[in-house]
Amino acid sequence: MTSPAGAPFDPLGLIAQLKDAGIEFVVVGSFAALIHGSPLPPVELEIAVMDSPRNRRRFEALMSGLPATTSDGVLWSTPMGPLRALPAEPGSPLHGARHSTPLKIAPDLTVNVASLRALMVSATESPRPQDRLLRPVLSDLLELTPMDTTTKT
Repeated sequence: MTSPAGAPFDPLGLIAQLKDAGIEFVVVGSFAALIHGSPLPPVELEIAVMDSPRNRRRFEALMSGLPATTSDGVLWSTPMGPLRALPAEPGSPLHGARHSTPLKIAPDLTVNVASLRALMVSATESPRPQDRLLRPVLSDLLELTPMDTTTKT
């Protein structure tokens, strides 16, 4: 898969860069849905970035060093493909470890991934067409999963 800029879409490489930079984030959106079993291919890596001054500085330093560009501070064009970085505000369904769990997504890569329930809440609240497309897929995945093991209580 290639990014809109023509570079190969490499979400695992981008996640590794984010982790190496010490950025606290949770994988959300269509890539998180893919990890949970969605058949829909993601076109971007979407993350919820924990909101703190230190985390923002680390994120800005990484984007500057890649280099990455943005026109709105949310959707970034990176050499590894598009990155949508949403602020994870306290109380949102995508904030923190309560709504995610660490999952091993590659041999040397473990990352916090939003739970199916958190993804469903987020997709239901979102006005974006691509999120509306995820709703029936997430609903089916929730029905197939006896217990959403990625939700911590």
